[in-house]
Amino acid sequence: MFVELLINKNRFNIKQVYFMDDVFTSSVEWLEEFIEKYKSKINLPFYCYVHPLAVNRKIASLLKKGGCYLVGIGVQSGSERIRKEVYKRFESNEKIIETISYLKENDIKIQVDHIFGAPTETEDDLIKSIELYRKIKKEMILTFWLTYYPKTEIINTAKKLNILSNKDLE
Repeated sequence: MFVELLINKNRFNIKQVYFMDDVFTSSVEWLEEFIEKYKSKINLPFYCYVHPLAVNRKIASLLKKGGCYLVGIGVQSGSERIRKEVYKRFESNEKIIETISYLKENDIKIQVDHIFGAPTETEDDLIKSIELYRKIKKEMILTFWLTYYPKTEIINTAKKLNILSNKDLE
């Protein structure tokens, strides 16, 4: 990876790098080695994606040391119920707040992703999302409408709730 980054950095005068993989921070050992090499060979500011369960104080510090200026986090919903029941994501709002606090301690900006249109989503779920996003003081929210992909569990949920018909699925 470093060879490609170095070649392209020089060839195209790249000013920053995006790492779009939410398992980027899942291994502290790998990240330590990566940051050391990245800092010595590439040394460009970067943006990365993280999973809320894959950031602790040490990881946030490593990201800052490497030149990370912005982190994207797929929160999807401020409603724990929606995250658990619909998206099968089990991080609590407290964990999301904790993760973001580690990043903020290191002056890393925050972008969260939110998905609208979850099956069974209520006004109360949306209010919980607003409340969470106010607490975390993020710089950006990227919003998306839920996309139903074939052969996924969420399709079956939507069919059971009469949100999608067989005709819709055709």
